Amino acid sequence: MAHRQPATLACAPHTTVGTVASRVRGLAQGVDVRRWHHVMKRVCAFNVLAWFAIFQARGGHGIGIWCSLTYVLACAFRCSMPRDVVRNVALIDSKLSAVGIGRTVATVGEVAFAVQLGTALDLPILAVLLSIAQCWCWCSVFSGRFIFNCVEQTHWAVAACIVAYNGGQPGVRFAAVLFLLYLISVDIPQYYELHVEQARAAKGVTTVRAEAPPPRCFNADVLLRIFSTPAVITDDIRVWRTELFWMTAYFGTAVWCSLLLAFIA
Repeated sequence: MAHRQPATLACAPHTTVGTVASRVRGLAQGVDVRRWHHVMKRVCAFNVLAWFAIFQARGGHGIGIWCSLTYVLACAFRCSMPRDVVRNVALIDSKLSAVGIGRTVATVGEVAFAVQLGTALDLPILAVLLSIAQCWCWCSVFSGRFIFNCVEQTHWAVAACIVAYNGGQPGVRFAAVLFLLYLISVDIPQYYELHVEQARAAKGVTTVRAEAPPPRCFNADVLLRIFSTPAVITDDIRVWRTELFWMTAYFGTAVWCSLLLAFIA
């Protein structure tokens, strides 16, 4: 899945969706970003060790266990190099913090997870659906247009609906429902707000919080910058407060789902 950062429009009505997003942003207030990062690195190390324990117990039979390893390692890398694509900011000063590198690792990991999920649940449509979602995400990375993120997350929402309806075990279906609720109440609305803000900015309408960068025309120079331009380094909680919420859930709970599928498959 892609990185997220909310935007609040000056003229946006006070809605239930806005209230949910605001509460999510408020959850991380007062958190020490560096300390959070230190804790999450330990969680990712535990996840890697857990995979090896499952491998020792279950063996390396089937594609699922190797898809799980790919996903676990991809999430460990992304967690060790946190970045916010919207603002092009990162926590670690490294060439590996470039947007294109992080997005490439995320794509490999999420496609592997989609294959594992589709294989374990006997729902091959999930692998197709979530692979297409990655294409939409790259469209957003190359163009800077957040409408593509809305389309991407809608694919994830459809996949969550499929798992919730036909996911087999109650725990898997319950997790899919929770993920779906998050997507429709927080994630998709945030990207849509960014899209609306871009559209207003293109018409010359100024907003109080201009968090959405302007779209760009894709060319060779953009491709080079995506993979080589270093991000702005910051540990300001005002930048990271929403990122901490989804990263904690994604690099923790989602990885545990992959490990569980590897164990029971």
